[in-house]
Amino acid sequence: MTSTSLEVAGWGGSRSTTGVPPVRAIRVLETRALAAWREDRWRPVTHRFPLAEAAQAHKALETRGTAGKVVLIP
Repeated sequence: MTSTSLEVAGWGGSRSTTGVPPVRAIRVLETRALAAWREDRWRPVTHRFPLAEAAQAHKALETRGTAGKVVLIP
């Protein structure tokens, strides 16, 4: 799934005064993302590091050498 198919755009034109999309729009995006995940069309980006390499994982985060989540594996 491409990022453009999950954009918060065109949800009816109403935004709250804080600029946050309405709950209904978020629910639609959540439903679409979960459906794509179930159908194996989309997977979250994760970088896995053994716990013994926690320092390297931290450095990767500090230097923005990762995208998505960093997971330490025991």
